[in-house]
Amino acid sequence: MPRNNQNSLQFEDKLVLQQWLLNLLEVDDFSILQAWLKDPELEGFDTENISYFHHVLVTRLVNRKRIQKDDLLRYDSNIVRHWQQITAKRNLLEGRTLTLKYFQYLALLFTEIYLDRYFRDQETLLIEINEAIEEYNFNKPDREMVEPFPASELNKIAFWMATGSGKTLLMHCNLLQYQHYLKQPGKFGKPHPPADTQRRFIKAASSRIRTL
Repeated sequence: MPRNNQNSLQFEDKLVLQQWLLNLLEVDDFSILQAWLKDPELEGFDTENISYFHHVLVTRLVNRKRIQKDDLLRYDSNIVRHWQQITAKRNLLEGRTLTLKYFQYLALLFTEIYLDRYFRDQETLLIEINEAIEEYNFNKPDREMVEPFPASELNKIAFWMATGSGKTLLMHCNLLQYQHYLKQPGKFGKPHPPADTQRRFIKAASSRIRTL
């Protein structure tokens, strides 16, 4: 007999890593970020190479306890730099400037936040993610629960994005993001593990529940 999925949660309701990131931003739902940033007029950068998306976010995300204004500016600076690096030749060949769409910007912003915390303090990152999982699992049937995040899984993230959404461009940026944070000092100034121990960090796609 066909399995009855009437009461099963949709896949997008199980993205607990996304929920952890939304909690950091103190935003209740991803649709709120969409509403803030989806205007095409916000695509592009100002004369100081700061994205218009950033200007909106710092206006909306005021008095946040876990994400500071300086953090958002630092993340934006990294995103703009990486984007300009990977699109420079294409812009020259095509005679136009390729701009970030809001969903691409948010994917890169979420990656910045994750990598920053991963390389600075993995212990706290693991605790926070598992707290988000515990909150998600509350009062859910066993079949809908997500297992706690083991430390061995922290070096893997994935994106769930539509066909034609620019995943190849984002993957190029992800590599630059990873290389940037790999060079930064870790918690309490300790060096990071050798690069060959981190090679499996970024994944292009995954069927796992714990995804961005």
